[in-house]
Amino acid sequence: AARRPALTPSRHTDGSVSASSLFAVAREADAAAFGSAVHAILASVAWWDEADAEAGRARLRAAGHAESALAEALACLRAPSLRAVFSAPPAGPGGTTTEIWRERTFEIILDGAWVTGVFDRVHLERRPNGALEEVTVYDFKTDRLTGTETEAARELRARYTRQMGLYRRAAAALAGVPPSRVRCVLVPPSGRLPL
Repeated sequence: AARRPALTPSRHTDGSVSASSLFAVAREADAAAFGSAVHAILASVAWWDEADAEAGRARLRAAGHAESALAEALACLRAPSLRAVFSAPPAGPGGTTTEIWRERTFEIILDGAWVTGVFDRVHLERRPNGALEEVTVYDFKTDRLTGTETEAARELRARYTRQMGLYRRAAAALAGVPPSRVRCVLVPPSGRLPL
């Protein structure tokens, strides 16, 4: 049998690499470790209850996470612009419920390539009969960007559009819905960026 090419969406980004970045391996390793730590904290939270925020903070601190990663994760969990990502939604009309996938690994064949990845967080809104209403893929980003908020948003979208396109198609196939029913949202610390 022919071997299929392997593809990992998180390494499938767009954009050029500057020469100076080739000499920043240690800094990138630190940034990757920081990003992984923030992801781990966010993945440990099913739903964040702001009314019980002190107890939530205490639970996360007790897990022994690095203080810088914990501060970043807590800022995300408490940000008003990210409330829809982390706060348990009320039951929708007719009893719609939300199922979540956190740090869910997947492997799937798309366009003849073997795609391996990890969804950071996925919300699956289900009707009372179990049918999927909508799927939302949230992908956490800890990139440090410069410039105005508009420039940073544009840079993030340009950098991750292809990756999120793969996530959309994988989530659709795994959930059994057409890609048009899957929303993809980048989640930088500053807020949500729909793609």
